[in-house]
Amino acid sequence: MLFVMGTKTSPRRTAKRRASQEIVTAILDATCELIVARGVASTSTNLIAARAGVSVGSLYHYFPNKDAVLAAVTKRSNDQLTSAVRNALKDEGTLRQRYMAGVRAYFLADTLPLRAALIDYVPRGWESSGISDTEQAFEDIVRDFAAHAEPQGVDVNRVWMLTVAVRGAFQGSLRRRELIESGELLAFADDIVRAVLGD
Repeated sequence: MLFVMGTKTSPRRTAKRRASQEIVTAILDATCELIVARGVASTSTNLIAARAGVSVGSLYHYFPNKDAVLAAVTKRSNDQLTSAVRNALKDEGTLRQRYMAGVRAYFLADTLPLRAALIDYVPRGWESSGISDTEQAFEDIVRDFAAHAEPQGVDVNRVWMLTVAVRGAFQGSLRRRELIESGELLAFADDIVRAVLGD
């Protein structure tokens, strides 16, 4: 999908009551299941509502269109991913061990099938999907990690370039998931992490 100015992708309402939150969660969960199974293009709001067990009117009560639902799914997935990486980097061990814990969290997150299904999807009004927030979160995570690495003689810029390379290799491998699932990409990442951070 191409970016189209003026297309509304923000949710209509924020779910505040527990019942409302449950409906929104059901809609987002159903959307994830459907786009993993059918792809983005073959997933309609009618199918989402049916899978979620709600009426189409209920879906439209919270989301103005399919793009808004997809933007919310993307944001939720990205939030889960950044949280998993941040938590993994807190593990004990050497810089390389800690960094690789973050890489494993990034590569092997429960959201892998969803991220693969979304690889070609760029939401209309992409800022609603939290993509820029996710990028900022990853910058913050790398900056925090690099701050701990610098006193140990690791160049902060090399940590940043390492992260760009590892994330790029992962994004490029989403179309060839066997590289991720077989562990081949993780082994490659470990090789380049060792080259930058040592043992």
